[in-house]
Amino acid sequence: MQRSTFVLECGPEADDGIIHRLEQIRRVIEDKFVAAGEILLKSLGGIDDLIESLDRFAKTFDTKIVAATRADLTVAAAKLCTLPAYHAHHLEQIAELARSRAKLGRHVSAMRCHLAFMGAFSRNAKLMAGAAMGEGLAGLADNIAICVTGGSAEIATLDDELTALQRDLESATTQGEILGHQITSLVPAVPEDLAAAARIVSRHYTAVTTMAEQVSGIARDIQKRVVRILAALQFGDITRQRIEHILVCLIQAEADAAFAAPQIRRRYRATCHALIAKQLAEIKANFDREIAEIEKNMHKMAADAKVLLKLHDIAFDRDGGRNNGFLHVLAARIDAALKLVTTIEAADRSAMETGRTTIATAHRLGQHIDHIQALRNQMGAMAFEPADDGASNPPLASVASEIRENGRLLEEAANVGLATLDKLLQLASAVIETGGDRCTQDSKSASAAAALTIAARRICEARDITENDLAEVAAQGDAVVHILSLSSTRLCLRREIGDILSFATTEATRLADGAYTAGDSLPEELIQTLMSFSETYTMAPERALHQAFLSTMAIDRSPTGRMARADDPGAVLF
Repeated sequence: MQRSTFVLECGPEADDGIIHRLEQIRRVIEDKFVAAGEILLKSLGGIDDLIESLDRFAKTFDTKIVAATRADLTVAAAKLCTLPAYHAHHLEQIAELARSRAKLGRHVSAMRCHLAFMGAFSRNAKLMAGAAMGEGLAGLADNIAICVTGGSAEIATLDDELTALQRDLESATTQGEILGHQITSLVPAVPEDLAAAARIVSRHYTAVTTMAEQVSGIARDIQKRVVRILAALQFGDITRQRIEHILVCLIQAEADAAFAAPQIRRRYRATCHALIAKQLAEIKANFDREIAEIEKNMHKMAADAKVLLKLHDIAFDRDGGRNNGFLHVLAARIDAALKLVTTIEAADRSAMETGRTTIATAHRLGQHIDHIQALRNQMGAMAFEPADDGASNPPLASVASEIRENGRLLEEAANVGLATLDKLLQLASAVIETGGDRCTQDSKSASAAAALTIAARRICEARDITENDLAEVAAQGDAVVHILSLSSTRLCLRREIGDILSFATTEATRLADGAYTAGDSLPEELIQTLMSFSETYTMAPERALHQAFLSTMAIDRSPTGRMARADDPGAVLF
């Protein structure tokens, strides 16, 4: 709506009350309607941005992503539920390894004992050789001593290996017990949280997308109402023009009345005011109708705009006074689950490493026992030669017999130790196979850690979208609400314009008292004035009302029925 350049120039006898009021209305329309129109035009841009953002947001929360996230969380929850049983089995395997190691340690102690006896007999043989019992006994004692020394070195290495293995197993047991307490404290709470989170994700997705679609639909409805209000605001320009036409007619009527005879001047003015009162009454009726439609749309927009503020609620899902949305809580739950799974998988890797270490240690232990067996065989072979000469040298035969007996016991202990080593190897292999089978099985359906990692990434992306994109959308909604509120304030014109129109209409009706009525003989000058108003009227409604008034007063507007004014040059010729 363009601003008017209308300037009032009225005669000294014009009715200042009506003119002042109409001028006031014209200024209000120019100021308020134009400003409100500009504000509403700005709101259209904001609403377009809001709708675009909401549509983009709805596409971001894709159904497939939500379904995949829910599936990942469900898988992870199911796998976490199997942890207690798996971990108990894992601890039992470690405990079995420890028992097998302890058993092997006992057999090594027996081997050490038998070697010690053999060493003692070799020293006894040396003493006997020193008592001139024979050079053969001294040589046997030296050879046996050399073998015992080698065997003792192997036994010492066995002890070191077993001690290191014991430390590894004790560390694995301690770690497993600590982990067991963590699992007990977090399972089934964490899996249940994840399962609940899977359901919440779907529920929140439905709520968010539904709200986004609802707000988007409301924003589009607001957009349509703004367009309708902008169209309705055109009546403000129409009202302004009609008021300007009335002002022109008032000036003309006042000027023409000044030339009328004094005895008809009052009724002259009153009749002009009667027509003006009808024009004002129609303007007032149109104003009331149009402003009621605008107010209805503004009220409806105000109610709809409140829904835009719900964007904050779905942006952060602030249930129970939380400052963050449930996505923050969900991310924290997943972090807790990930820490648990990471710890468990670290324990798995440690157990597998312990199994590998045990296997390597068992192989080395087997080699040491084999070396001890070889030394025992050497000592046994040495002890057979003196035994053959036992009749001629009974002391030598007795020492050889004792060495052979302890050698047999050493062999038995070594064989049992080797059997225990085989058991240890089986147990260690089982630990590795259990971990390997679990990894292989998990790889087919994504491990708990992998599922949680993927779900966590999606949840964090959703959280970022919620807190950034949707927060931006909420800010856009706030801006639209502010603009609509501002334009609504600017358009509270019923009292400011409506009351003034009512006053002007009432005043014009009062001044119309004593006007000529239908059937009265109208002065020629008045007829010319009334008919000349048609030159000012440019709009169909005011022309129609003017024609109806003239018809009521029995004034013919046709050229043949037109009465010439006295000062009209055409009156002289025709």
